This record gives sequence, C-alpha cells and structure tokens, in this order.
Amino acid sequence: MSALTKFLVAVAVSASTAVAFSGDMTHYTPGLGACGRVNSASDPVVALSPAQYGNDPNPNNAAVCGRWITIHGNGRTTAAQVVDKCPSCASGSIDVSPVIFDDIAPLEVGRVPVTWEFQQANSYRHPALPASEPRPGPAPPRQDIDAYLAVFGPAMSTSAALKTLTTKARKDSLRRRVAKRLLHPVLPKLRIPKRKRTAALPSNTYLAFTNWAAHSLE
Repeated sequence: MSALTKFLVAVAVSASTAVAFSGDMTHYTPGLGACGRVNSASDPVVALSPAQYGNDPNPNNAAVCGRWITIHGNGRTTAAQVVDKCPSCASGSIDVSPVIFDDIAPLEVGRVPVTWEFQQANSYRHPALPASEPRPGPAPPRQDIDAYLAVFGPAMSTSAALKTLTTKARKDSLRRRVAKRLLHPVLPKLRIPKRKRTAALPSNTYLAFTNWAAHSLE
C-alpha cells in the first residue's frame, strides 16, 4: 500500500469516526435553555459542559445547539438533542432531562458514568420522537378562511358568523373541524358587537395580523 493510499484511508477512517467523550451523566428539569428554547422534563434534551458547549458571545448561536448526541452507559444507548449549557459540569459530563436519564438508569441513582459522541447527521433520534416530521396539509380555500375570520370581525354578529362557518362547511374539511372546536355552548353568549360602519372603528393590529397570517396560507 502506497503512502498516498495509506493517507487517504486514514483520512476516510477519521472522518467517519465520531470523537467520543466520557464523564458523568446527571439529570435536571429543563426550562429555558442557553440555546433559547423552552423544554420540559419529557423532552429528550441535554445540557453540555462549557468545554463542549463553547463560549460564543451569544449562547443562542452556539454551533452545538440543535445537534444530537448518542449516549452509552449501563449497557444501554439513547440519544438527546443539545439545548442547554451546564455551567457546573466537568468536561465530558452532561446533564440530561429525566426521560433521557431513565433510558440509561433509574432516576434515583442520580449520577452514572457514560460515554457519548456527536451524531454525524442526526442519524439516531430518540424513540419518543416520530421518525419524520409530519407534512402540512393543503391550505383551506379562501371562502373557508374568510368565514373563519368573520367570527372575530365587527361586520357580522358572532352567532351569525358561527352559523355560517358551520352550516356551509364540507364534511371532513378543515373548516368543519375548526367550527366544531369553536362551537362551545357558552360561546354564542360571548358576542362581538356588530358595527355597520367598520371603517370608523380604530385599527386593531391583532386582527389585522390574524387576517394577514390566515390569507398567507393560500
């Protein structure tokens, strides 16, 4: 084997082999993490030590945010997404959500030695997550959007708008499902007054944004 061939093989092997870290794994209750995301105890997430998280001036922009790591310990394997920094963790140690810790050891253990590595292409996702993200359905027709927005507008009474939204909805349509959720027994009593001269009303920024967002679905 020539020197060039040996070099190319070495490069290929090193590129396909993830760098492994080792340390202790503890658990905590996630909240608003250093990456700017809010998570809970049931989310498969992890906080890295400062040595692995890095020292970006804006922690939300850290290169590790959103990356997945594979964790090995106690003869078991799991995976978690990086969302936070653990200031008190030594290099190689990690702090994980309870759902991740429980994949490796019972929560009452509190601390367990593990090894872990960054995934090369997020190839392993936690079993609690779907294999792929659900695809959005088709946008509803414009008349359905307009009928929905009329419920919150001042040009039609609330009860009349709800009746129109319901009676003219096609079976199994998004409009029918939305109408079913809106038709609470108390809702007809919560009336938005009808105004004939809507142009004279003060501008409602929230309603304008809702109209814009809904029509952007088309």
